[in-house]
Amino acid sequence: MGALRPRPRPRVYVQFRHRNALMRRVLDIAFVRGTEPVAVITWTRIEGEMHPGDYIELDERRLRRAVPAGMYWYDRVIDDPRFPPPLQAVASAHAGGKGEGEKQA
Repeated sequence: MGALRPRPRPRVYVQFRHRNALMRRVLDIAFVRGTEPVAVITWTRIEGEMHPGDYIELDERRLRRAVPAGMYWYDRVIDDPRFPPPLQAVASAHAGGKGEGEKQA
């Protein structure tokens, strides 16, 4: 008998800002403590178990189910935490701007 294939992880379509460009990407989605959604950018193995490495916390009110089953859309533009924000956003934050990690699309 062949090995069983693991169930596919749920995935989320996100738009994120990388430098001064908007990009679309499909990431794994995990629910921390069963209800708090995070988009997982990288995974790390700790003592034989997979754990989110780099991730972005998501607002569950902005998540909506997509087709096929197990897919979601996220209705906001997010900043990739692995890269510094564009200079324009840094200048805005220092000038008294909100400096939020999420911007409305």
